[in-house]
Amino acid sequence: MPRIAPSIALTAEQALELEKRVRQDGASQRDALRARIILLAAAGWQNDHIADELKTMPTTVSHWRSRFAASGLAGLLDAPRSGRPMAEMRT
Repeated sequence: MPRIAPSIALTAEQALELEKRVRQDGASQRDALRARIILLAAAGWQNDHIADELKTMPTTVSHWRSRFAASGLAGLLDAPRSGRPMAEMRT
């Protein structure tokens, strides 16, 4: 049975922030991709179509769509990783 992707509804503030992330000169490609995924999802696109359009994997689209649905803009930030922080590894 296929899974149903969570629907995405954006507030005006969220839409402005995501558009800013897409257009921002200093934004990382990672942040811009995540913003594009959510903007297309909010426009009603299916995960497979978003993945084709952005040339990424459907699992990537599903992951960020679910994270946004659960946590909003904060869900698009990197999650803490296990292990010793990079700063400690350099010394």
